[in-house]
Amino acid sequence: MKKLIYILFILFITSCSSTKKINGKYSFKNNERLISIDFKNDSLCEVNQVFYCDKIPEKYQNTTFMCKYSVSSLKKAIGYNENFKKKRIKFRKLTMQNLADSIPDSYIIIPDYKNSCLPPVAINSKEAKLQNKIKYGIIYNLVNDTLVIYDSHITFANYKLTKVKKKRKASN
Repeated sequence: MKKLIYILFILFITSCSSTKKINGKYSFKNNERLISIDFKNDSLCEVNQVFYCDKIPEKYQNTTFMCKYSVSSLKKAIGYNENFKKKRIKFRKLTMQNLADSIPDSYIIIPDYKNSCLPPVAINSKEAKLQNKIKYGIIYNLVNDTLVIYDSHITFANYKLTKVKKKRKASN
């Protein structure tokens, strides 16, 4: 009987320590879009994606959905810095699952986004080569995805979401 209680206690301790809570809001913003994740409580968050282009259909300009999330315990790996030198990194996995009833795909490509929202570039220029490699106008649905929390940032696709600092109210 003592062994059973001891095993249940160990399982309880390990399950509690592996569940981490994230609070606050993380966001990324550039001249094309805004991506934000607002953590509501210890298991729900709201993901918002806004595109600033007025030439796309309204249903694509602002999308918001709720997700269930869980955070893994701290992991260690070998990574590389800006100079491609090896360095040890510590990170957490953020697993997110969209709560919508029916989700068609893991992402939606906005039709004709590149032609209507991006500035025209010369055909053989560096910008044209870059536009051919990067997929623009994608709405991520986070059907069942894993993001990475590293150095107080969240990696979302190729975007680095940073924590939004709360503004203090000015006292008179």
